[in-house]
Amino acid sequence: MSLQYLAGLFDGEGSVGLLKYLPKKCKRKNSIHVVYVTISNQCPLVLLELKKLYGGTFSKAVLNESHYGKKQVWQWRASSVIAETFLKEIFPFVIIKHEQIKYAIIARYFISRNLGLNNYYGKPIEMLEILDKIKIKISQLNHKNWMFQEIMGNGNNGE
Repeated sequence: MSLQYLAGLFDGEGSVGLLKYLPKKCKRKNSIHVVYVTISNQCPLVLLELKKLYGGTFSKAVLNESHYGKKQVWQWRASSVIAETFLKEIFPFVIIKHEQIKYAIIARYFISRNLGLNNYYGKPIEMLEILDKIKIKISQLNHKNWMFQEIMGNGNNGE
């Protein structure tokens, strides 16, 4: 699969974000930030190829009530270094989610270089604030793209 194809697939079917959570079995006081990517598709073969190329996980997507009666959807997910590698490779070819990827790459930079790989003890407050702002910015950009697609879909009578 070409990087151009993967970029188009990601633009249409993918998402990127910055997850902030506190691991359940961890005694840390601080939450951790993780960059993640997800691509959902009805064709599992493409996603299995992504798993083979990059790693990550492949699974059936959890369907909510609005999806009942529709075809099964599959997901490929990756986080941290795998997500960063994937995003950096498709970045030059992505059009719609270019800004989200840019912020995700910046977040990975702060997480892995400035804070030390997986070392979240004693994180400077400034870094936590920067990562929280990046998380909000990615969410806003994702919502903006979703709203645009909804408006365009409604403006074309659902075509």
